[in-house]
Amino acid sequence: MSISEILNHFDFIDSLAILQNKPTVLNLLENVLKYGSFPEIIKNNDPQIKHEIATNYFDSILIKDCIVNKNIRDSKSFKELSFYLFNNISSLFSYKSISKGVNLSDISVKEYINNMSDSFLVYELSQFSYKIKQQIKSKRKIYCIDNGLISAVSLNFSENKGSLFENCVFSELIKFGCEDIFFYNEKKECDFIIKIKNKLIAIQACFELNAANKEREIAGLEEVMKALLIHKSFIVTFSQSEQVVPNISIIPIYELYKIFA
Repeated sequence: MSISEILNHFDFIDSLAILQNKPTVLNLLENVLKYGSFPEIIKNNDPQIKHEIATNYFDSILIKDCIVNKNIRDSKSFKELSFYLFNNISSLFSYKSISKGVNLSDISVKEYINNMSDSFLVYELSQFSYKIKQQIKSKRKIYCIDNGLISAVSLNFSENKGSLFENCVFSELIKFGCEDIFFYNEKKECDFIIKIKNKLIAIQACFELNAANKEREIAGLEEVMKALLIHKSFIVTFSQSEQVVPNISIIPIYELYKIFA
């Protein structure tokens, strides 16, 4: 379920209802970050059962959709790679760097990640470039379709709220139908570059903006806007809202639809 669908399910159907019930809404979002947004999980209030459901989903996708359907012989290495990826969500990587971490050839790493992608377990993002060769050669990032699958296997998911939030924003972009999603990593960084109707939009995902990170997040957007001639950008937060400059808006994740307006 998307966040909009979850809020509608609990009758928070417009901005006024969300504002009047903000503590409840934020509690729902906290649960989405921790346990994901599968309907069976949303309807359950027991954290332990939520975690067990997410774990069962992960095991089912990994075993049935990946290992069995793709005829993976070395299931042990395949599982180890999946655990490695899910504990490094949103981090930069190359096939060669991962191969050293899991003791597999880079060819096998690439093949296994492709298998997981075919099953919609993970999504692989490349750096934005107008040159296809540069996109292919650049480092990549891995994201997951649902945060619950991350919490099912991640060793420190509760401590890494930033990565969980970034993955949640990515998941929402997918649910909004975004097909062309990239990241930007030059002098400054930008989490997501999306293409909509031949226009580029830059997005930073930041759980909470504060004095320590606000300048960095804005600087990343300003660089990518200048480099790629982007006229519209957003910082998506957990609950904050503000207009920084005319072309950079800070919005809470439950108002992500404004990006597509």
